[in-house]
Amino acid sequence: RLLLCAHESHGMPLCVYRPSVICGDSRTGYSNTSDYENHLIRAVVLAGAAVTETSFSLGWISVDAVAKAVASIAALKLAEAAEAAGLSPPLPPPPPACCFHLNGTGPLLRNVVRLLSSPECGSHNIRSISASAWRSTVMALDPQDIVLEPYREMIADISWPDSNLVNVSHSHGKADAALQAAGEAGLIAPVDDDTIVKFITFLQKETGTPAFLPQNSAP
Repeated sequence: RLLLCAHESHGMPLCVYRPSVICGDSRTGYSNTSDYENHLIRAVVLAGAAVTETSFSLGWISVDAVAKAVASIAALKLAEAAEAAGLSPPLPPPPPACCFHLNGTGPLLRNVVRLLSSPECGSHNIRSISASAWRSTVMALDPQDIVLEPYREMIADISWPDSNLVNVSHSHGKADAALQAAGEAGLIAPVDDDTIVKFITFLQKETGTPAFLPQNSAP
């Protein structure tokens, strides 16, 4: 917001891109194994338990979708600026300040748990527990068996919304309109089951253990 205000005051060319939770690559499943969400998945697997009666969403948007969206919108804005100025490449930066929300809308944690229980993801036995039991379950995990720091407290203290609540994120209508104009309509899409399976499969292969425990952290 300060950058946008500075643009208004000084005429600075500016585009702000605000993604939600950037996850792994939708094509390969590659992700940072130390990401908070991967620690959450690891905690679910090692605890053998998860809060499923909740509308808690991971809010993922794949890193390749973010990269393509930023590049597509930037190219569109440069083309618009050049056309308005009657210029040809090299193009000037776009004059107006813009803020684009690139928000993922899923997946729900219970969908991830469902896939963790499938044969292709290891057939993990995940029981459903209450939100009130979640903290004690996570804190009881043996620190010799799982490295959650510095996220253990954050994972234990997750605020679980009721299952009948709808997750509402900031509107990304401006980003959708720009991507449609750039020929990339539908780029900001929910992370589907096939992509989640790729993420989980990558974690299993990368860590070498069904519980996604980092190899250099093994007891």
